[in-house]
Amino acid sequence: MKLEDLGITQDELCERLVTKLAAELLQEEFGGYDDGGELVTGARPTAFANEAHKLVRERIDAHVKALAEKHLLPRVDKLIETVVLEQTNQWGEKTGTPPVSLKEYLVQRAEAYLLEPVDYQGNPTQQSSYHRNDQTRITHLVNKHFHYTIEDALKTAIKAANLTLAEGLHKTCKLKLAEIADKLQITIAPAR
Repeated sequence: MKLEDLGITQDELCERLVTKLAAELLQEEFGGYDDGGELVTGARPTAFANEAHKLVRERIDAHVKALAEKHLLPRVDKLIETVVLEQTNQWGEKTGTPPVSLKEYLVQRAEAYLLEPVDYQGNPTQQSSYHRNDQTRITHLVNKHFHYTIEDALKTAIKAANLTLAEGLHKTCKLKLAEIADKLQITIAPAR
């Protein structure tokens, strides 16, 4: 008997075999019972399929990253370096202040932030008779860091001193108790 007698050509047989093998390689059948006792069956990806998908995702990510670094990121860098910002009012109308580059704007904002008057907690203050604006934010941050550094060093020193003192007290107590035990005499009085 030949394949043609069954109504299948050799090409169709090869295609069916490849399809079946690929399906078995990529999906596995499973079956079981759910909490209600009903039979549940289905197909899930095999370990090979999961690994293949992972490798494909990694390859695509690598290509996208390479394309972005080659074509997109240089364009973004150029846009950032050449962008010009103009200050506007609440309606989007230009205020007449000179336009600045992004770098200049960032420097201006950093200076404004660091030189802003703050209270003892670092909160911005307004010039008024209720607040004495005697420090800038940078002064506050430096003082805060300085206090933290000193406090941390003191805690470490006190902890070390306490350990040394505790060891010394422990040894002294043991010696004194041993001396007292040596001097202690126990006498038993006769019964009357």
